[in-house]
Amino acid sequence: MKSFEENFREVPPLNTPAYFWFICFEMDLDELLAQLHDMYDHGARNVCLHPVPQKWRPGSYLSTEMSPDYLTEEYFVIIRRLVQECEKLGIHYYLYDEGGWPSGGACGKVLQKHPEWKRQWIVPDGSGGTRIEEEAANPEKAMLPDLLHPGATGEFIAVTHENYRQHLPEYIGETVKIAFMDEPAIAVSSDCRLTWTADFAVEFRRRKGYDIIPYIPELLKPSTLMDSGKLVDVRVDFHDVRTQLFIERFMLPIRDWCRKNGMLSGGHFDGEDTPELSCRRTYGSVMRSLRCMDVPGVDVIWRQIWPEAREHSFPRFASSAAHLEGNTYSLGELFGVYGNGLTPESLRYIVDYFFIHGINLLVFGSYPQRNAKNWLAGCRPHFGPDDPLWQYFDEFHIYVSRASFLLSSGKPLRTTALVFDDRAVWADNHEKLSFSYWCETTAKRLRERRILFDYVDDDILGQGVVSDGELIVGAMRYRELVVPVSRRLSPAAEAKIAEFVSAGGVVTDSADIPEEVVKLTPDYPKLWMECRQLDDGRQIWFFFHSGQGDIQPQITLPGASSVVTADPVSGEFYRIKQSDDGSFVWHFGKYDTAFFITNMKLEKYVADEPVFKNAVFLTDHWQLQPLKKHSVGDECLDICVCNGSVIPAATGDWRKYLGDDFSGNACYMTDFEWRGDAPGKIYLDLGKVNYCCQVSLNGSDAGKKFRGPFVFDISDKLNPGSNHLEVTVTNTLANAYSPREVELKMQEKWQRSGYEDRQRSYELDSLESGLFGPVMLKF
Repeated sequence: MKSFEENFREVPPLNTPAYFWFICFEMDLDELLAQLHDMYDHGARNVCLHPVPQKWRPGSYLSTEMSPDYLTEEYFVIIRRLVQECEKLGIHYYLYDEGGWPSGGACGKVLQKHPEWKRQWIVPDGSGGTRIEEEAANPEKAMLPDLLHPGATGEFIAVTHENYRQHLPEYIGETVKIAFMDEPAIAVSSDCRLTWTADFAVEFRRRKGYDIIPYIPELLKPSTLMDSGKLVDVRVDFHDVRTQLFIERFMLPIRDWCRKNGMLSGGHFDGEDTPELSCRRTYGSVMRSLRCMDVPGVDVIWRQIWPEAREHSFPRFASSAAHLEGNTYSLGELFGVYGNGLTPESLRYIVDYFFIHGINLLVFGSYPQRNAKNWLAGCRPHFGPDDPLWQYFDEFHIYVSRASFLLSSGKPLRTTALVFDDRAVWADNHEKLSFSYWCETTAKRLRERRILFDYVDDDILGQGVVSDGELIVGAMRYRELVVPVSRRLSPAAEAKIAEFVSAGGVVTDSADIPEEVVKLTPDYPKLWMECRQLDDGRQIWFFFHSGQGDIQPQITLPGASSVVTADPVSGEFYRIKQSDDGSFVWHFGKYDTAFFITNMKLEKYVADEPVFKNAVFLTDHWQLQPLKKHSVGDECLDICVCNGSVIPAATGDWRKYLGDDFSGNACYMTDFEWRGDAPGKIYLDLGKVNYCCQVSLNGSDAGKKFRGPFVFDISDKLNPGSNHLEVTVTNTLANAYSPREVELKMQEKWQRSGYEDRQRSYELDSLESGLFGPVMLKF
């Protein structure tokens, strides 16, 4: 059995990032095997093959040419061969449970077999009564069944999960470890229509003790902020029963099948970022539904999280659900519809944002089978060989993998629970607005004060146990409970809160909890943290500086007789020099992170940051040569090795030399003289680089960097006298997509993507490209 240190250096495959592998064209086995090896070679040891069948959305901007057809024998011949290769390489294969999305219908196959299981609503009949409305049949489109129907999920499992088990019996539970459900969708309630299923009224009466039918006409009227009384009580009961049926009839059967077959159930729902709309969403209760997965997850699309612009707390729903159920992992599906302008800085920021909220497994979207035809515009970013930055992603992947390992080791350290009031949200009146504002602002304040907390729903809270002044909820123990003053919790939850108060527990309606676990001087609200407790008593602390500029706080970790820092990029551990009181000073730059492990025996100390007394600026005689260009062709992305002419150039934006549409690699070159009499080490500091670079000095490789600071030790490569420096810079794919003529060309040939306006607007942020400097030698 490997030690903790060995697993950190050689990370278990499950901790490496997974890629959504969109299959939209003919499944050419040689092509797919080559792509599988490409992901492996770049450090991704998980794949989530995402079939997108022709029958999913024919005629739309997401139409496909996938063949063989989904779940056919010919399809499984190819899938089996890919899973065999995954086993050979040590790659985990996620079982994506749908053809396209949302999950639940097997790309229309369930409803084809049972057309009577159409999704239903109850709606006004126009004469003061109500009627049942079924979803209109569309033979050209894959449709979902009514997932609240007692038989629908069993049929979905038989058609999908059991089909995979029959074709991959020796791999299920081994190479095929996680089942991924994607936004399962019951009929969505809205003004003037409510989710329904054939036995809803019977189940409602059985669970709530009264008949809902007399109240339906009033429930079908648009809700208002002033709604109150019995109407709101019935509305809350309606959504409670709707949630219970979704969990009992869809979520739990899938989790039970996964556990029976040695797998973990995972995935996410639609709209976790707006739980205040859960009464109109497909999941009913975000926390209750997430707790029904072994690997609960959320996704982030179209910049729902973005540096210092959008800082929502919704990733914590998934990690809290995992913690409460005693599960190790929670999942984030990242980057969908973020465009092709994602920079290393923004990639790392979003990853670290999820890590700081307790998420520890990541699925990236996407690695397309082909960036061709309508999928050339499609759903961007396009990770993989068509992305100029892909050659640097090995460093990104190893950072993500080792961070994931650290943040899934041991158990989460928590002291505080923030109660999520589903019933206030379901009330759909002023209570919802009041709670939603309070919840997000309180979560933000807790994060800024570095209070480690989970969300707790009132359903599981009511089942808690008070012991020794702590509140035991599921697998977690809390000393403080943050609860809104105005609330609509269940009687069982209110009774548990009262019992906790009587036992001396801390209950407050604000984030002003007196206890702060870590001492920080001075205070930095943009320095956030997460912590894991190992079985041997050691603690892993993760810090993320989410703000601009440099900070240098003095940090005191609790009970830390010694502190070691773990570097996810190098895989090394270093001891930190502490003051007599156990504190230490650490430097964080913009969006920097650091891992600290307490009470770990190690003698090798972290090196002091070098102090530079002199600098030589390299400002003159630069030249520029384009090496490789990525461009949008007529049918696909073209990559051309150009090796163009060497031209005189200055450091700065290369667009004035190479054109606005240049995406790819270009080399900056200069010759300089070095007198050769400086003591100690000599470093090359490139200053600002957009966005990745590789350095060669006198024909010798000096290293490459995925993100800054772009500083390289060149002591053993620098010659006395003449020196030749080459800096190969790589930018994003955004420039290739930026010209108006490219947009028009794609629009003329294929239906315009519904994502296009968002993606193009995002890509404008990262068009500046090249070596900006100042470039200097520091010694």
